[in-house]
Amino acid sequence: MKQTEIGKIPEDWEVVEIDELLNYTKGKKPRVTSESPINSYLPYLSTEYLRNNGKTIFCKVSGYEVIVDTGELILLWDGSNAGEFFIGKKGILSSTMVKFSLKRDIDQSYLFYVLKTKEGYLRGQTKGTGIPHVGTKSHRRSSFYC
Repeated sequence: MKQTEIGKIPEDWEVVEIDELLNYTKGKKPRVTSESPINSYLPYLSTEYLRNNGKTIFCKVSGYEVIVDTGELILLWDGSNAGEFFIGKKGILSSTMVKFSLKRDIDQSYLFYVLKTKEGYLRGQTKGTGIPHVGTKSHRRSSFYC
């Protein structure tokens, strides 16, 4: 173990800022939707759908939308629960969310659980008087070890 600014960590780990690990892409509102499934349409990844397979709409893939693959990390960016992390399902990213892509080789499951510990901090950093949203810099201030 070695001593760092955040405490003792294994010798081969390092302390990094989150923006050293991740890029993010903001979702977009889909252009063409359907209330019922259509062959080539994908589910819209709402919070209700991600939390418990709740009802959702389906979106035509035109190349404009942000597609999420199963297992990708997602952050709820806007709304009353802004700052909540999800493990993605195959679908179209909601316009109120961002998806992360990794800059480094790190286990996504581990990263998800570390990020879950930061939800309270992010919720406390949300901005906006109407619809709260995660500030563009607040998610980058977190240090953790990997």
